[in-house]
Amino acid sequence: MIGGLIVAASLLASKPLVLHVHPNGNDAFSGRTALVRATRGDGPVASLDRALKLAWATRKDGATEPIEVRLAPGRYFTPKSCEVFDMADLIISGNKARIVGGVLLQNWTATENGVLWAHLPSPLVPVSLFGPNGRIRRARVPEEGWLTIADSLEPSPEFKGKGWDRFKFNPGVLNPAWSNWNGIEITTIHVWGMSRLRVKSIDPVANVLTLTASTGFDSFWTSFQKGGRYAAENVLEALKPGRFYADALRKRVGYRPRPGEKEAELEIVCPTTERLLVLKNCKNVTLQGLIFENAGYETPGAGRNFPQAEADLPAVIEAIGCDGLTVRNCTVRQCDVYGITLGVGTRNSTVERCTLADLGAGGIRIGGLAYEADENKVAGRNTVRNCLLQRLGRVHPAAVAVLIGHSPYNTVEHNDIDDLYYTGISVGWSWGYGPSNAHHNRIAFNHIRNLGQGLLSDMGGVYHLGVAPGTVIENNLIHDVKSHSYGGWGLYTDEGSSHVMMRNNVVFRTKSAGFHQHYGKENVIRNNVFAYGGEAQLMRTREEEHFSFRFENNIVLWSGAPLLGMNWSNGRYAMDRNLYWRTDSLPVDFMGLSLADWQAKGHDVHSLIADPLFVNPSKGDFRLKPGSPALKLGFQPIDVSKTGRLPNRS
Repeated sequence: MIGGLIVAASLLASKPLVLHVHPNGNDAFSGRTALVRATRGDGPVASLDRALKLAWATRKDGATEPIEVRLAPGRYFTPKSCEVFDMADLIISGNKARIVGGVLLQNWTATENGVLWAHLPSPLVPVSLFGPNGRIRRARVPEEGWLTIADSLEPSPEFKGKGWDRFKFNPGVLNPAWSNWNGIEITTIHVWGMSRLRVKSIDPVANVLTLTASTGFDSFWTSFQKGGRYAAENVLEALKPGRFYADALRKRVGYRPRPGEKEAELEIVCPTTERLLVLKNCKNVTLQGLIFENAGYETPGAGRNFPQAEADLPAVIEAIGCDGLTVRNCTVRQCDVYGITLGVGTRNSTVERCTLADLGAGGIRIGGLAYEADENKVAGRNTVRNCLLQRLGRVHPAAVAVLIGHSPYNTVEHNDIDDLYYTGISVGWSWGYGPSNAHHNRIAFNHIRNLGQGLLSDMGGVYHLGVAPGTVIENNLIHDVKSHSYGGWGLYTDEGSSHVMMRNNVVFRTKSAGFHQHYGKENVIRNNVFAYGGEAQLMRTREEEHFSFRFENNIVLWSGAPLLGMNWSNGRYAMDRNLYWRTDSLPVDFMGLSLADWQAKGHDVHSLIADPLFVNPSKGDFRLKPGSPALKLGFQPIDVSKTGRLPNRS
């Protein structure tokens, strides 16, 4: 009897205290009841921010039970980010609860030219608005596609050695008569990045455009080359139906309605914050079933450039120094920055069964960008599982779906990654053989597709940097990687990548090659399928004196391009027990050598040239038929039916 009472008391003590939030609530209420009872002076609160403040006050008053903030269905306009510090055992849950990072534009004023104007509701000057049909873009020249740089110029003296700040444009494409040149942004595509810079001056005689800042780095990959791509954004005179214009000087927003749109029926959200939820030094916090949408971005006054992956951008949900965070069944959509950041010091945390779609930057970022000798201080042991990451990079195209910085022991598995302009999963933040915290990471069973789309260059389905013992990249399905120029690769071990295991992956239809190693040490590429590389099937760039990689038990299938590309002369690699086959009836050669001559150099001694007998490779079906010669070489069949998201059986 006494034991039963103790168990009952324990269960009662663990029951969470619930604070209710409702769109029709009142922030003067206690939130202790779900029913809206204004006449009785109590009920749910109206905002997430107020509920979190009540939760903090309750914990400060000595409450030890878990606290659940429960949001009813509906929209919660959240003009500034909600912040939670030093909280433990907190649940924030909702069923179709939409946390909106802005306010509705109202009180439109019509003008004779058909433009509607509304007051800009916050200091943030957005690059996107959001309507019922999604993102609304600024007026742009050209409306679609890109202008091309007529010629390159040396940087101005003040920016020499600091990047580029000017170039020549073709006559007539930029009009000096455009209004508010200081409010126009010039977006310029570089090799694997983009700059967003403001206009300093325009010379219509010499056709020279000069910007207020430079691209930031004195390297070819940020230069303004002849033929390079750029556009002018936020041009009032280019305002077409369905586009908007932000006038920071007069604090107003202009919108030209589409045919059939009526002023009284417009429902357009203007973002007022870049972040929606910030968690710092929290433990055992769960976000469940919430929808975060319409957080914005404002280009800094000096413009913007970042060397890679847009890795310094804010995120809609940011966790710093947290332990045991769970983000489950949540959606982050139609925002202009990264979706979720598990930042410095965030450990043992999980993002699962979430959707991150139509984002201005990337999906999920793990860890910081600086090496830390004390790994107890870095992010680590986090998991991203069963998520959909789709339509990313809509404002910042160089962002990636999942980025792991200086962070070890993370798992990224069973995710669908689709439709972005740069790398799918990027691991590591150390260029060369210096110390790195990015080790023992596992990238597995992800379906990664439709990358690059001809916009940027130098990317991979899975991209890796630095020394990484214990890191495994396995059972991923990667296809349709299309770079603008060079560098559309499937598996890509870039600068200093070392001790990485890549196995059981299927990679096909890549513009450059299925596998590429820029430079690295002692990597293993085993039991993979590489098919239909556009420029070569396997690429190796830098010749180094140490052992480069072991390539064994792989199947390589191709047509119309060489097997090996770039540099293979020094022999500091091992290749054996591979199966090679061309479908165009041309002979297989190894940098101009026959298989026998290649074997005489000690490579591929036990390898074969033979049809692997795939079921239907042109349709992406790389199952092996019975009797495949690959099986005799020890190749283990790869079951791609298990890649991507798994059915929700919970």
